[in-house]
Amino acid sequence: MMPSKFKLLAVAAVFSLTGCVPATYTIVPEVRGRVVTAEGVPAGGAKVTIARADGSPKFRGVVVTGDARGAFHRNEQTQWTMVVLLPIHGIGPDFTATARHGGLESAPKRFSAGMFSPHHFGVTNQVKAIDLGDLVLQAER
Repeated sequence: MMPSKFKLLAVAAVFSLTGCVPATYTIVPEVRGRVVTAEGVPAGGAKVTIARADGSPKFRGVVVTGDARGAFHRNEQTQWTMVVLLPIHGIGPDFTATARHGGLESAPKRFSAGMFSPHHFGVTNQVKAIDLGDLVLQAER
């Protein structure tokens, strides 16, 4: 019986003969920022919800927790697929980031990965990180 690494290599070889190669594509871009109060004080431990702006059920959203300085970071989320080895581009969906802490909430900040390409073999055309700057907490609406 072939080990699973060799099976995967064999499948990739067959697909490459058809012009398809393994690749990843970005589901959610890398995002970073900071949560502060209206006075500019860092909100350590704030929760930041990152969700699709269109409410798509394909992506349920994720919650990240800021550090003691209010800084938060979410790594890029990718998914594997097979693509034709061509220079193709796509337009990524829009997302929102909303911070909550101690009964306060920020206004949703909208962002997008913009144009992106498949990451052939999981390494090419990486999407650049998006810096959202400060999410400012205000009294809940």
